[in-house]
Amino acid sequence: MMTGYSTVTGPAIEPVDLGVEVKDHLRVKHTDEDALIESLIATAREWAENFTNRKFVTQTLDVYFDRFPVNDGDIVIPFGSLSSVVSVKYYDTDDTATTVATTVYRAVT
Repeated sequence: MMTGYSTVTGPAIEPVDLGVEVKDHLRVKHTDEDALIESLIATAREWAENFTNRKFVTQTLDVYFDRFPVNDGDIVIPFGSLSSVVSVKYYDTDDTATTVATTVYRAVT
């Protein structure tokens, strides 16, 4: 039922620390390669998130569905633990956006 998503706000931090964890593990003492190592950390996180279909650190996403749920009424966000919902919107046949009241849905966090 989910047709796609986009990242609105990416992670503020990476799941591993450059200095304490990664550079110690790599035995790198200088700062010449810090930018490269940081980009490799982000790339590895993104790859692992895509592979596991989970998000490892807090991010804000726009998630798109092609239709309302038919049977049980549940919309499942497939990225692991949900921390909050900013809004739920739908577009009618005239392509008019309507925001659903928070009293109409329940976010299971």
